[in-house]
Amino acid sequence: MKEKELTFEYDRFDIERPFDFSSHSSMGCGGKASLAFYPKTEEEFVFLLTNLGTDCVVVGNLTNVLVSDLGTDKVVICTKKLRQIQVVNERSVYAESGVLSNALLAWLRA
Repeated sequence: MKEKELTFEYDRFDIERPFDFSSHSSMGCGGKASLAFYPKTEEEFVFLLTNLGTDCVVVGNLTNVLVSDLGTDKVVICTKKLRQIQVVNERSVYAESGVLSNALLAWLRA
């Protein structure tokens, strides 16, 4: 889906234009996408998935991921900013997909 074809107001989201996979990937490879969204809440993430459907690709921290140097014509949703951690009960913790493992361990130790 091309950026100009988006039918919802996306200025409220953190975005990156263009999104260069090689500058975000731990492997340093990958082409570009014209647009990437960085949702900060679960609600924003669900909204983007609902509105973009199959015209998007979801990525995390891009660690140990090989991305084609050809890039993609799809819109990227990057989950790096989904970093909420909370106690669910005495035996469970909720951590969003953007929480790095070392940050979760540090939080648990605190």
